[in-house]
Amino acid sequence: MDLSNNIHIKQSSPFTIFIIRDFIKNETHERCLENFPADMNQFLSDSLGKYRIENFSPMMAKLKSSPVWRDIFSRFKSAEFFREIMKANDDDKKYFHFSINPLVNFINIFILGKRPYYISYEFSVIVSGGSIAPHTDSKNKIVTMMLYFPKSDQENGDGLGTDFYGFNPEKIDAYENFENIHNDNNQFPDFDQDSKVTYSSRFEKNNLVGFFRSAYSWHSVNIEDVPGDGLRRSLNVNYYYGPRSVFWYPLSQIKALIKRYFLS
Repeated sequence: MDLSNNIHIKQSSPFTIFIIRDFIKNETHERCLENFPADMNQFLSDSLGKYRIENFSPMMAKLKSSPVWRDIFSRFKSAEFFREIMKANDDDKKYFHFSINPLVNFINIFILGKRPYYISYEFSVIVSGGSIAPHTDSKNKIVTMMLYFPKSDQENGDGLGTDFYGFNPEKIDAYENFENIHNDNNQFPDFDQDSKVTYSSRFEKNNLVGFFRSAYSWHSVNIEDVPGDGLRRSLNVNYYYGPRSVFWYPLSQIKALIKRYFLS
């Protein structure tokens, strides 16, 4: 799987942003759009107008096994695909997909000196007026990729992509953000005046948009209006360092219930 001629670097500093053009074909896009999860009761929601189906949810397990989505997920699971992606960031470290077999992990980590990674998927819907505050992503994240699923009346609509930020050299140290602090409550009071949008992805079909996480990989989503049915759909794919606990999803549900009924 040689992606070298198909990965287009849109920005390389202070973090790398790339696009893989024609990652899927038109007919694949249409088939996935027709089968994009439509029951909003299956989605978790936050107060900012984003809805999501998370990696360990029963609905995600069903989607992963469906013929419509299986081929796309298998491409992301390919070790060769991951190696090609890492070349876009000039990363020549040796990685391996974390295994449920502890012996495999022991050999890879302690004998072969490789770094473990795992993949997490999220189906996302953001409604008109929804947003994701500026942030840099979890510190154990390696790379994030987004496959958009616009309807015909939404494609390339203004303000439907993801905004990425940069800072003047004399200001950037103040925005080093290893801990993924979201600027959702004026934690960085001068963010708007010190930052500028250096790249905005287009909300277009077939192309895969990705970026490598760093302490400066600030990005956000701010949706004023979504044409048509008012839903901005995407599949978000995240690669992380290390293992992920199978208890993560049930714990996230407990956290969501506590937040909803006791902290709201």
